[in-house]
Amino acid sequence: MAATLFAGAPPKQPRAYRQVRDPETGRWRTAARNDKRTKIDRWRAQASVRLWTGEVVKRDATAKTKDAAERRLVGVLQALLDESNPARQRTDFSVEQVVRLWLEAPERHDVAASSLSVYESSARRWLVPAALPRVAKLKIRQVEPRDVSGWLLTVAATAGIPTARTARSVLSTVFRYAIAQAHASSNPVRDATTPSQRVVEAERARLRVRQPTKRPGPGANLDHSRAFSKAEVERLLEAACSTPERRGDDLVDLLAFLDGTAVRLGAALATLWDDLDLEGDGWAAGTDLDPRRAWFQTGVHTITRVAGVGLVRSEYGSTKRSLRRLALPQDLTERLRERRVRSPLTAYVFPNPLDTTQPREMSFVTKRVRRLCDSCVGDDGEPMTWASSHTFRRTLVTDAHDAGAPDRHIAGQTGHGRIKVLQDHYIARVPASTVVADLRDRTPRFASVADQESDSESDPAAPRG
Repeated sequence: MAATLFAGAPPKQPRAYRQVRDPETGRWRTAARNDKRTKIDRWRAQASVRLWTGEVVKRDATAKTKDAAERRLVGVLQALLDESNPARQRTDFSVEQVVRLWLEAPERHDVAASSLSVYESSARRWLVPAALPRVAKLKIRQVEPRDVSGWLLTVAATAGIPTARTARSVLSTVFRYAIAQAHASSNPVRDATTPSQRVVEAERARLRVRQPTKRPGPGANLDHSRAFSKAEVERLLEAACSTPERRGDDLVDLLAFLDGTAVRLGAALATLWDDLDLEGDGWAAGTDLDPRRAWFQTGVHTITRVAGVGLVRSEYGSTKRSLRRLALPQDLTERLRERRVRSPLTAYVFPNPLDTTQPREMSFVTKRVRRLCDSCVGDDGEPMTWASSHTFRRTLVTDAHDAGAPDRHIAGQTGHGRIKVLQDHYIARVPASTVVADLRDRTPRFASVADQESDSESDPAAPRG
């Protein structure tokens, strides 16, 4: 037991003695081992330990039972070891102090620039004593998974489960930073549990907290299970041709680029001409890529707005497969070649029309695409309020899947590391399809009931019900 509790400074084997009090002098004496008749008044445990400074000290502890004396001795020796440990001052930081160190760190661990502002806001909202002192005031080495689970339940009951998920990611990032700086030895967030909706509702009823009201955001009416048809894409491109270029509304080339590559909007706006090889004499030359095709390498950068800096072309990669080389369709290749002739001196393929050295504001482009979709009529005769720029990505995935392309090839196009995400969120659902019924009719598994009855009547040896 002692060897496992004192790793790094092995103590000598502890010994426990039975002791009795002399009724005349009041002094304690050790009872003989073979004395079974004398009533034992207490146990005394002794052990020596080598501290981190190299000094060997001997301590003892007493209790009513042997196990209790040994446990008390373990606590005494562990306290001595902690006091002599040179790294003790690092582990005495509270969660709040480590969060402030993380906020002031020049580099943040595993956090993209696009998520940094969200993480900072969540850390200041949920990891300070004024909000939830239950976790913020704890020492970083004292936090356990049950503490984090209770904290997540309070956050979810106050602001909702999505907010709790973000707060959990922030706290896990803070603990990774603490481990890297030797403030902590483990990450208890990994073993914590995010509460379910049923548990959150019960907690709100217990705390008498109202369910937070959410204002409808820009994506409130979006349908994430629907894709464009060919006719809807043509109507969108036709409507985008009438937008004036001088205002930065020239969306036709951008929408055609999204439709032909299935990249995210931020990656499209961050694309440089150097990322494209339209003639086969650029970076694709000398590789195993097909020289008859134009190629595009993406998945490295996106456009983000950094506080105090402005728009930047930041590094980005949601998965290991984000960096990829994509073949461009012929019609998109011709369109990009014409655009290259019109803007030969720009670095960005889709620059800011007011300053061609700068990228476009992604929020402005997102709103413009939404307004364009709202102004166009879909196949159902209603405005396409359910669509956004991300619908082009889902459309290409759905078309490729319907054409019989393997899911791994589609994931190579979109950059998804897990095919299940591709299947669950990017392949458009068909609400009423007869494919399965038609397939069943062509290959029936069981005969009909009428056929079974006619067969039983024609066969006299068949068993009767």
